[in-house]
Amino acid sequence: MHLPQFPFNYIKRSYLHERYEQHSTCKIVLIAAPSGYGKSLLGASFANTENCSVWLTLTKHDKQLKTFIEYIIYTIKKEVPSFGDDIIEICNQALALDDIDIVVQLFVKNLERLNKTICFVLDDYHTVNTKTVNDFINELFCYDIPNFKLIIISRNDPSLPLLEWKMKQLICEFRVNDLQFNEYETDAFLKASKAQYPQENYVQSLNQITEGWVSGLKILQLANVPISKVDMQNHHLDSKVLTQYVVHLLNAYSVSERKLILALSFSNEFNCDLFNELQSVIAKNEKISFTAIKQKLIKDSIFIIALDNDDNHYRYHHLFQKLLQNIAKVEFSNETIQALYSAVGHMQLSKFEYGEASVSYLKGNNIHMALKVFGIARSRYFNNSDWISLEVLMNVFEDTNQLDYAILFITKAWSNIYSGDILNLKENFDKIEASIKKDFQDKPDYSHYMGELFALKAYYYYNYDVDMHKSLDYSVKALNLLTENNCYAIGIAWVFYGGSMQALGKSKKAVENINIQINKIEQNCIKSNLYLILCYINWLDGNILQLKNIAIYLNKFAKYANNKEALANSYYFSGIANYYLGNKDDAKDDFNEFLELKHFTIIVHQFFGLAAMVLFSLKNDSKNHMDAFLNKLELIAFKSKSKTYIDLYLAISARTKWVFNQDPASLDWAMTTDLRPFIPMSDFTSAPIQQASILATSNTIEGYTKALELLNDLLLFLKGNNNIVFTINTNILKVLVLSHLNRVEDARLLFAELIQTARSFQIKLPFAILGDYLYAFSDIMFNDSDLRFYKELLSMYTEADGTNIELLSKRELEVFRLIEQGLLNKQIGATLYISEKTVKRHIANIYKKMNIKNRKQAVKMAHEIHN
Repeated sequence: MHLPQFPFNYIKRSYLHERYEQHSTCKIVLIAAPSGYGKSLLGASFANTENCSVWLTLTKHDKQLKTFIEYIIYTIKKEVPSFGDDIIEICNQALALDDIDIVVQLFVKNLERLNKTICFVLDDYHTVNTKTVNDFINELFCYDIPNFKLIIISRNDPSLPLLEWKMKQLICEFRVNDLQFNEYETDAFLKASKAQYPQENYVQSLNQITEGWVSGLKILQLANVPISKVDMQNHHLDSKVLTQYVVHLLNAYSVSERKLILALSFSNEFNCDLFNELQSVIAKNEKISFTAIKQKLIKDSIFIIALDNDDNHYRYHHLFQKLLQNIAKVEFSNETIQALYSAVGHMQLSKFEYGEASVSYLKGNNIHMALKVFGIARSRYFNNSDWISLEVLMNVFEDTNQLDYAILFITKAWSNIYSGDILNLKENFDKIEASIKKDFQDKPDYSHYMGELFALKAYYYYNYDVDMHKSLDYSVKALNLLTENNCYAIGIAWVFYGGSMQALGKSKKAVENINIQINKIEQNCIKSNLYLILCYINWLDGNILQLKNIAIYLNKFAKYANNKEALANSYYFSGIANYYLGNKDDAKDDFNEFLELKHFTIIVHQFFGLAAMVLFSLKNDSKNHMDAFLNKLELIAFKSKSKTYIDLYLAISARTKWVFNQDPASLDWAMTTDLRPFIPMSDFTSAPIQQASILATSNTIEGYTKALELLNDLLLFLKGNNNIVFTINTNILKVLVLSHLNRVEDARLLFAELIQTARSFQIKLPFAILGDYLYAFSDIMFNDSDLRFYKELLSMYTEADGTNIELLSKRELEVFRLIEQGLLNKQIGATLYISEKTVKRHIANIYKKMNIKNRKQAVKMAHEIHN
C-alpha cells in the first residue's frame, strides 16, 4: 500500500508530465500497457505531483467487491483516519454489496467531507477486472466529485465505459506508444547507468532492438553486460536474449544465493518464512539472510515488488518470475523442483489457501496431498457457491491429466452442472460409481461420495428424464448418506426432494419436512437451499403471496449469511412473485438485480432468469437489452448441448421476432415444430407455451386450431404434475384461442372459472395477453369477490386518470413522497440508497402513470392527494 521506490537511474518523462498537467481537470487517468513498460513508476511519478496520494497494488485475491472496497477504505485511512467508518460497518454486517448503490452513495458522502483532494492509484488493476468492481468504479464517476482523482494502472483495457468517459472529458490515457522510450530517453538512461557505447548511432540501434521497451534497457543495466558486447544483429529482445541477461545478473550472486532466488520463483508471493522453508530444501547447511538478498534485489523495482508496508512480503515482477522459473527448471533436478513445490504448498496450507496449495502439491507430484487439500478446497468452494474458483482449480488438474480419481470425477460432474455441460452426465454415472468403489470402498468417505452421486442422479431425473419417482428415490438416498460436511450436496438433495414431492402432489408433506429441517439445521448453505425449495413449491402450487414472503425472507437471510447464490435466487423468485401479482415495476427491478448476480448461481438458474427477463420485456413491449439477453441465452443453450435448453431458446427467439416484427419464419416454426413439455413449467421454462402464444396471435384458423391442440395436450400433461400456476397460464391462452375461433360461450365459461381460480392465488399479469378481450367478458355474472378481481385486471390496462396513486409501485410511492418534500434526485437517491439513474427511471414511470409532465405538476398533485 505504498508507492514503489524509484531506481537510481529513473528517467523522468517530462513530456508525459506536461500532458498529465494539461489534463489536470480529468478525474481518471488510465495507464495501460504490457509488462515492463514502466507503468507503475510513471503512475508513482504522477502521484508524487499531487498534494495527497495513496497507493494500492491489487492481486487476484482482491476481486471480490467487499474485499476491494475494504482495501480502498483502509488505504485512504492512512491519510484520513476517519474515512469510511460507516462503509466498513456495512461490510461487517455482510450486506449484499452487489447492490452497489448504497456503498457508492456513502463513498461519495465520505469524499465530499474531505478538506483535501485525494489522488488514488490502483496498480495491477487487470487482476481484479471483474464486473462488480467495474460497476462500482463506473457508478462512482456518475457523480461529480471535486476532490477525488483516480489513476488506474493495468496491462490491458479494463471493462469500463472508456469511450463515454472520453466524450465527457473525464479521462486521460497513456498507452504503449506513449510509454516507449525515445532515443533521447534511451541515451539519458545509458548515461545515468554510466554505460559506455562505441559509436554514435548506437543509441538509435539499441532503441530499435528494445523497441523502446524500458525493461529491456533495465535488464542490460541489471545484468551488468558491457554495452559493446550487445549483439546488434538481434532486431528485438526475444526470450533467449532475455534469459541470457538474467543469467548474467544471477552470476553476481553466490551459488547458494542464486539457487534461493530461483527457488522463490515457484511461489507467486513470498516472505522470510517461505525463504527459510526453501532454504531447508536448497541450502541445508548454509544460513543465508533473506534481508541481505532482498536488499540486493530491491535496488530496481522491476525485479522485486513489495506487497505490504512492513518490508516482509514480496513478489517477483511477472516477467522475471517466468524467466527465473525457466532457468530453474533447467538447473534443478526434478526431485528438487518437486520438493520446492511441496514446500510452497506447505506454506500456502498454513495460510489456509487450499486451492493454491492443492495446485502446488500437484505440480510437485505429491498427488496424495494434492487430492487431500483439493477435498478441503472443493468443500469451501461448494459451500460458498464459488463455482468460478472451482472451475479454475479443475482446469489445472485436467491440464495435467490427473483426473483418474473419484473425487475429481464427481467434482467434474458438479462443475458440468454449473456450466450447463450435462450432455454426458447420465453416461458417466457408471464410471463415477466405479471410481468411488475403487478409491473409497470400505473407507469412511464411501457413503459421503455415493450420497453426492445420488444427489446428481436426482438432479438429472428431475430435470431431464422428468421421472419424479426416480428423482425422489435418489434424493432420499442422498440425504440418508451425505454427512454434514457437504452442505451444498445436502442442500441440492433437499431441493430435488421437495421438487419431486411437489410434482407428485405431496407438497404439504414436503413443506412440513422442510420446515422441520430449517429449525433443526444450523449450516447457512443448507438453510438457503431449504428456503429455495420452499420458493419452488409455492411458485408451482400457485401460492404467490407466500412465495413473495419466502423470497423476501430468503433475501434477508442471504444478506445476513453473505451468500451470493441465495441472494440471486431470492431476487429471481421475488421477480416471479411480483410478475404474477401484477407489480410490473417491482418485478423488473428484481429481475435486474438477479442479472447483476447471475454469475454466482448455477447455469440452470442463469438460463431461466434470462428467459424470464426476455418474456417479461415482451409483455411490456420493451426492446431494451433484448438482443443482449437473447445472445446470452443462445450461448448457454448451445454450450450445454441440452435439447431442452436449445428448444426453449429457439422458442423464445421465435416469439420475440413474432411480437416485434411479425416474422413469417416464426409462424412457420410454430406451425411445424413438435416440442415436449418440460418440468418445472412456467411462462419462463416452457417452449410449447411460447409456440402456442405465436399461434394464438397468428390471425389464421390453422394457427388457432394448432394452438388449441397444443394447449389441450399441455393441460392433459399437467394433470399428472401438480402445477397450478402453469395451468392458469395455459387456460388464459386457451380463452384467447377459443375467442378467436368464435367459441364464445366456451371462452366465457372457462374465463369465469379461471377468474375464480386466479383470484384465490392473486395471479394478475399473465392476463395481459388477453388485451382488449378482457372487456368482452364484462357481462358475465361474477360473484362480488370475483367481480372486484376482474375490475382490478381491467384497471391494470386502463390509462391513468391523473389521481390514481394506487398505480404506483412501493418504490415509486417512496420517490413520489420525497418529490413532494422538495428533494432533488441526488438527495432522493441518498435517502433511499439508490443511484441517481434509478431515481430518474422511477420518476419517468411516475410521470407516465400519473399523467403529468414535470416536477412542478408532481409536487402539486402530491399536495392535492395529501390534502
